[in-house]
Amino acid sequence: MAEFKITLDDAGWKQRISKLANKPRMLRFFRILASIIGFKEILDHFKKKQGPEGPWPPRSEGTQQRYADIAAGRRRPSPGYQAGMFRPSNELLVLSGKLRQSFLPTNVRQAGESVTLFNPVGYARQHDEGGDPTGAARAGHVPRRQFMWLSKHGIDLIGK
Repeated sequence: MAEFKITLDDAGWKQRISKLANKPRMLRFFRILASIIGFKEILDHFKKKQGPEGPWPPRSEGTQQRYADIAAGRRRPSPGYQAGMFRPSNELLVLSGKLRQSFLPTNVRQAGESVTLFNPVGYARQHDEGGDPTGAARAGHVPRRQFMWLSKHGIDLIGK
C-alpha cells in the first residue's frame, strides 16, 4: 500500500485548524477539500508521468524486451496476467490499470492536522518509492516513479 500524508504543520495552519476545532463541519469540509486536491494531484502526476524531481525514468530495455516477447508469444506472462496486457507501447505504470484505478477519493484517513491519502494495491509503494532505496533500475528492482506527492501548486490551493 502506498500513502502520503498532507500535514499542515506550520504555525499559520495550526492556528487555522485550532479555530476550526470548534466548528466540526468546517473542519470536515477543510479535510475533504485537502483530500480532493491531493487526489487530483496524484492523477495529474500519472498524466504527466512526473515526480517531484522530474520525469519518471523510462522502462528498462530488459523490461521492454520482456513485454515484446510476451506480446509475440515467445514468453509466457506471470500467473494472473494475460499476454494481451503486455505491449511495449504501454504507458509507464499501466499494465492492467489496477494501480491507477485504485486511487479513489474515498481512500482517505483523517486525524488531527493531517489527511492521509492511500492506494490499497500491494505494489503501489514499490512503484512510488522504487524497489531499491536509491531508485536505481537493476534486474528485479523497480525504479522509483513517484506519484504520491503534493506540488507547491497543490499546497497553495489548500492554503487558500
